[in-house]
Amino acid sequence: MTTPSRASQEALADKPDDVTARVGLGIAQYRLGALDEAERSMTDALRREPGLPVAHLYLGLVAILRGQDAAAGASLRRYAAGTAPRVAADVERALRALGSGPVTLEMRQYVASSLEDQSAWAGELAATQQALAHSELRRITDDRTLLLLPRACRCQ
Repeated sequence: MTTPSRASQEALADKPDDVTARVGLGIAQYRLGALDEAERSMTDALRREPGLPVAHLYLGLVAILRGQDAAAGASLRRYAAGTAPRVAADVERALRALGSGPVTLEMRQYVASSLEDQSAWAGELAATQQALAHSELRRITDDRTLLLLPRACRCQ
């Protein structure tokens, strides 16, 4: 069985400049708790594609877990700039909570996990909206095709 981490490493071996594989590797490393490696992978991805929101998200999550709230704020605000208003509001709420006083590691883990889940939810919602729009466009096109066929047909 190929793990996401192994698949990303193999993709990077074939194409070292593949940003998608680098981000995939970074996410796998983050989820395995290898924060130094995840940070390196995301930083490398940002060198190749500076505006990549997911890389900013995971750099922010790493910083949250390390207690580096200023760095977390900078990365997460870059991530939130390109997201839905609800996601951006949740990022700001999380940063205010982290800045409200001493925060336990357990609370940091909870905040990081919540932001990661919010990001996944936002991605799933965007994909669903895109699929629905595509489906609606296809339906309209199919309807028009059906309406045009009888007029275009010269058979009697």
